[in-house]
Amino acid sequence: MVYHNILDPMPGFPMLSRNITRIAAILVAVLFSTLPVSASAAPVVAATIKPLQFIAAAITDGVTEPRVLVPESQSYHHFIVRPSTVRLLREADLVLWVGPELETYLADSINDFANATVQALAVSGLAVHYLPDIETTGETNVPESGQHAGHQHHGVSGIDPHIWLNTQNAEQVATVLAEQLSAIDPANEARYLQNLATFRVELQLIRESVVQRLQPYLDRPYAVYHDAFQYFEQEFGLSHQLVIANSDEIQPGVRKLMSLRDAFASQELSCLMEDVTSQESTINTALGRVQLNRIKADTTGQNLTSSPRAYIQLINDLGLAFAQCFSDH
Repeated sequence: MVYHNILDPMPGFPMLSRNITRIAAILVAVLFSTLPVSASAAPVVAATIKPLQFIAAAITDGVTEPRVLVPESQSYHHFIVRPSTVRLLREADLVLWVGPELETYLADSINDFANATVQALAVSGLAVHYLPDIETTGETNVPESGQHAGHQHHGVSGIDPHIWLNTQNAEQVATVLAEQLSAIDPANEARYLQNLATFRVELQLIRESVVQRLQPYLDRPYAVYHDAFQYFEQEFGLSHQLVIANSDEIQPGVRKLMSLRDAFASQELSCLMEDVTSQESTINTALGRVQLNRIKADTTGQNLTSSPRAYIQLINDLGLAFAQCFSDH
């Protein structure tokens, strides 16, 4: 198993230039260090999950630190609303969430108690992907009935809620967030807009870095444990050949695992991309005697601490994980 850390880059692969980011940071500091921050009470910003908290942190830098509603110890798939959850929803001036397609168990509470919201899936111009029907895509694992991220997958009708794994989506959400915060807190409008401009520059830099890193490997075949990467894959020109579990909550049955085992044995794959939902016993059954490079990627920022650059680090780490998948083959 291979784990990746942005602070431990792979030798021989292009990294997001530290010199560029240092120069950019210096320029930003020089240009905007004199921007005043309002002495009035800073707005309370809450995000349901860590990836959204990371995006919010990029926009609120220097004004306030966004809080997260779903703690690391709990899953947003089965989140239990507690009095502390309702209290934070009431206190928050703005709540950022994906939508009922992901935070099903929070949707009623958000609608009942939140003062103002930004619903990511409702943002205009967002790239939205759907969980594919196996019969129309030719993938091996036929999806079973079940829930993923709190919603049912029925053919191509189920929206894939992992919208934060597309950097263009992150930029769209950040733009709306900056506009909403400027309306709520006009005294700090200049700071929010400056942070948005900085975030856009950093997003462009990380896109260029990931494109450069993955360009040699766009035709490499690989498998995924769970179909959770497609926003990242489609943005950067990748495409997996096999998927083990269409739902991270419902494991494939014996017949499907045997079909997967035949597929793994007959195909030349670079690696298996896993995420934090991966089940070791399921993978071992599907692989059989096939020896395959396995890479685990963090798609939800579980291993990261919220900061203004945490989202950039999340995308950089994903690029590193895919590059490791292909380069080790």
